[in-house]
Amino acid sequence: MKKNKSAQLPLLGVVNKKLSSATTQVNSMVKSIKSTPFAGWNTIGAGYESTQSTRLIGKIIDRIKNNRLPIFLINKSYQSGYTLIIDCHDHGLLIDPPPDWPGKTNRIRILFRDQTNLTTFFDVKVTSVHEQGITTSMPKEIFRLQRRNDYRVDVPIGSHVSFKINGTIHTGLTIKNISAGGMLFYTKAPIDPEQNLLSDIALAIPSLEPEAQKEGGKLCNIRQGKIVRNFYDRRLAVTGVGVSFSSDPQEEDELAKYIRLRERELLSKGFLS
Repeated sequence: MKKNKSAQLPLLGVVNKKLSSATTQVNSMVKSIKSTPFAGWNTIGAGYESTQSTRLIGKIIDRIKNNRLPIFLINKSYQSGYTLIIDCHDHGLLIDPPPDWPGKTNRIRILFRDQTNLTTFFDVKVTSVHEQGITTSMPKEIFRLQRRNDYRVDVPIGSHVSFKINGTIHTGLTIKNISAGGMLFYTKAPIDPEQNLLSDIALAIPSLEPEAQKEGGKLCNIRQGKIVRNFYDRRLAVTGVGVSFSSDPQEEDELAKYIRLRERELLSKGFLS
């Protein structure tokens, strides 16, 4: 039996029309998904995550204002003491101006610690400065740390560590980075892996603080530590040694305070105007 080609043509046209309509709908959905940020926190690397969710950003700003959380204003050449967000609305923020506000600043980074004590920050444009305060735009994206105790910061050039291993003193070893819970340092002389317990750990770290400069740098002392890993860096021709600190609360708090200051310094240097 022969098929009637002319009878198939209208049906084929209907199918093609439906396929075309479905394709248009799918493309529209894909375009919408690509242009809409994920409604939550997204990992972006280097220990940070970010959100562009307007709902989440609004909740964070409201929490800062309502709980009167301290904020810090920074850019490449300025860092304030703590201040507050006085008011906020859909178009921007109103910030209590610090006493030393420089005046001629078009863009600032606002740094604070959230309810879980994680370092969080966002960038805004300064739209006006008046008697009521500093008016800025609303942030379009907010960044925060993913980690706390194990978050490491690179230390300034010239930082070094001294310690004892089984009664032998090791001095002048270069520190690469530190956290509240440990450090990474370099040595040209390999350390016996069986002798992995450190004592009397002294961290000498250059500091911008006037008092610390008088003492030759920021000095932190840790009672004990343990070597948890080591590796050979061919590029530098040194052995990298990772140490976990066994510090008391006061020592850990001193380290944490330095790390917050150092992180703020690094954020300020990396600020994009």
